[in-house]
Amino acid sequence: MFRYYPVLIFCYNRPKKLENLINSIKKNIDFKNHKYFFYCDGPQNKKNFDAVRKNIELIKNFNSIRKKIIIRKTNFGLAK
Repeated sequence: MFRYYPVLIFCYNRPKKLENLINSIKKNIDFKNHKYFFYCDGPQNKKNFDAVRKNIELIKNFNSIRKKIIIRKTNFGLAK
């Protein structure tokens, strides 16, 4: 039996990059068999708010039955 491993995706304020990644994942025949964990950090300031919101929309529209979305309201950054 083949084992499907979980996929962890960190995202912040680059919706175009996230969209490209999701489109690449969808090209995989077995992409629906994996469990996806999306970790989206909160906006650092008002300037980043729209980009983070677009990331969240992309994640919610990602058609995978097995996904978990973790959204931070505040920005932790990489240091925390």
